[in-house]
Amino acid sequence: ETTTLDLVHLGREPISEISRVWYSNNWGTDILEWLSLWGMSFFLFVADTGLWYQAGCTCLGVVFIVTRRHHFALEHTASKIPERFSKKVFTFSASAGGGRQRGGSK
Repeated sequence: ETTTLDLVHLGREPISEISRVWYSNNWGTDILEWLSLWGMSFFLFVADTGLWYQAGCTCLGVVFIVTRRHHFALEHTASKIPERFSKKVFTFSASAGGGRQRGGSK
């Protein structure tokens, strides 16, 4: 509780009290300490919320990708590199392109 910390209760002090202690050194440092405590608390709250938001989006993204592309996890992809390379790069070859050849039709 702030009473044990001897902090100024900004917003809870009467106007007569503020006008009386306005130029004192202790009141200014107490206000600065109060603002820094609340400011740091707000920063930590925002940072923690952002961390959990990013962690949640990462988990949802991983689940989404795994459910959409689960066949990649189940197959042996290294053995399919030549076949996929032929389909994507050599589109005009006889084996990959379905019989199409350069220079003429089948």
